Amino acid sequence: MTIWTAYLRQGRPPVLVPETFSWGAALFGPLWLAVHGAWIAAVLALCAGLALGLALPAPAGTLAALALAWFLGLTGQDLRRWSLEQRGWRLAGVVAAPDDDGALARLLEGRPELIAEAVA
Repeated sequence: MTIWTAYLRQGRPPVLVPETFSWGAALFGPLWLAVHGAWIAAVLALCAGLALGLALPAPAGTLAALALAWFLGLTGQDLRRWSLEQRGWRLAGVVAAPDDDGALARLLEGRPELIAEAVA
C-alpha cells in the first residue's frame, strides 16, 4: 500500500504524487525533475552534479555522484510536491492505495465535491 498526496488546480485533473523512493529521480536526476515540472530543483541538481564532478577527483567524485543520486531518489517526490505548491496547486487530500487509479478513486469517494472543482 502506498500513500499518495493529491493536488488540484482549477480546471485541471488532479496530480497524484506517491510517497515512495523514486528510481527515476535516482537514475535520471535533473531530467526526471524537469519532466515533472520541478525546474528549480532540476537546475540545482544539475549544478550540484557538475560542481561535484569538476571539484572532486575520480573516486571521491564517483561516490559524491552516487550520494547525490541516492539523495534525489529519496527526495524526488518531495521536490515534486514543493514544485506543485510553488506553481499554485493546492493539497486536496492524502490517501492510501496500491496504485494511482486506486488513489484517485479513493480520493473522489471521500471528497466527491472535487469532481466538480476539477472540471470547473
